[in-house]
Amino acid sequence: MVKCGVKGVRIETIAKLVQAGVVTCLADMWTVSDRYDHIVAIPGLGESSADILCSAIDGKLKGRLWDWEILASGGITGVGGSLSKEALKVW
Repeated sequence: MVKCGVKGVRIETIAKLVQAGVVTCLADMWTVSDRYDHIVAIPGLGESSADILCSAIDGKLKGRLWDWEILASGGITGVGGSLSKEALKVW
């Protein structure tokens, strides 16, 4: 199972959002709950997937969002949490 940097959100789900035009840039992920009706209409997702996605994103926004978490969730090969933390110490 391939996941992005947000617990419970699979990279395949994000790919479907991009293909459907719901997400056009990384910033769109943080406001995806505003497009709930569009998400449930995407073949292969539905209400259950939309609920999980929106809950995960909304939960992340309610807590502390670290810069390294954003970098680590970008899907860059070889760039995970540890490397992101180290890179942003220098930056």
